[in-house]
Amino acid sequence: MRITRRDLKMLIEHALIEQSTGERMHRCFGGSLVPYGSQDCVDDIAARMADARDTRDQCDNRTDKRDYYNGVLKVLRRELRDAQRAGGALISDESGRILADEVR
Repeated sequence: MRITRRDLKMLIEHALIEQSTGERMHRCFGGSLVPYGSQDCVDDIAARMADARDTRDQCDNRTDKRDYYNGVLKVLRRELRDAQRAGGALISDESGRILADEVR
């Protein structure tokens, strides 16, 4: 695999940003780094969940492909909860119902 000069520069820049801030960073679909728990981070994880859910729903029942996407969704739900806690957001389920009104 070949890395272009532009890609290498971007990787180094992101590594320096992450190292200098000392906080956990999240890489969005577009390749940008945002602080973990920020609204951009939460929105990106939610978009990934919607994409995985759509793909899973196109699969036949009881297939290994559907099981795979159920596992991906399980991990993404955990990531979303962690990001919401890190950002101090209210924790809600997929329907928008608030499950907890304070962050531990």
